[in-house]
Amino acid sequence: FQVVWVNPSNTVISLQDRRMINDMRISVERPYLADWNLHIRNVTVEDGGYYKCQINTEPVKTKRIKLIVQVPPSIVSYSFPGDIKVTEGESVELRCNATGVPQPSVTWFRLNQYTTREREQVGMSGELLRIHNISRYCVDVYECVANNSVPPARSRQMRVTVQYPPEVKLPNTRIGQELGKETILECVVSASPLGVTVWKKNGKELSTSWKYEVDIYNEDHNTITLSLRIANIDHDDFSEYVCEASNILGVASTKMLLYGKYSSVYLVS
Repeated sequence: FQVVWVNPSNTVISLQDRRMINDMRISVERPYLADWNLHIRNVTVEDGGYYKCQINTEPVKTKRIKLIVQVPPSIVSYSFPGDIKVTEGESVELRCNATGVPQPSVTWFRLNQYTTREREQVGMSGELLRIHNISRYCVDVYECVANNSVPPARSRQMRVTVQYPPEVKLPNTRIGQELGKETILECVVSASPLGVTVWKKNGKELSTSWKYEVDIYNEDHNTITLSLRIANIDHDDFSEYVCEASNILGVASTKMLLYGKYSSVYLVS
């Protein structure tokens, strides 16, 4: 009898131990006399399907074998990997399109880069992650992971930046000091982007000089403390000061009053 191998497109690919097609990847291996093993090297997706091993007996005997070619995940398209900028209150969609055999599942994670730094699963599994009514607390790096149990899994990261107008807060709205001494006024500004932050007196911006020293301290990625040191206080310094912040989305300001403190004088007769 003779043994024939037929591929999924019903083409005879071997007769006995001879290859019948011009594909060098294919051979018939016979470790034992009764064995007629079809060997396919460098398997591709196109090789998948039902193969038939036939023996020309009467009647013909046929054995069908299904070859399933598994393919590791591949992310073929995804949201732009740089900054995805949205305004607070808007909605954003993050997308990860993945292929593979079997079809990969896509899982979403938040990396919590500004807080715990612990990877946290978010949303439902799927190629699309929607964040509705986004807030500044959603700023982070998000990661999609495609996995179909055929290693290696694939992942992509996307950074989401939420823009919002400035907010200005004061530790206190009034501060007192004696003549000839110095004091420090502070305001805390939160904004995205941070933009411009200044101290003003009588409508004029104050800058570092012999009288004033303006410093900025970073609190976190979208919050700063703006300090104003006033040296050698005199009567003209007792006034209202304004901390003002502006960016592309708006302007905000808050007022602080610097008033005089006078030492008590006791007369003894």
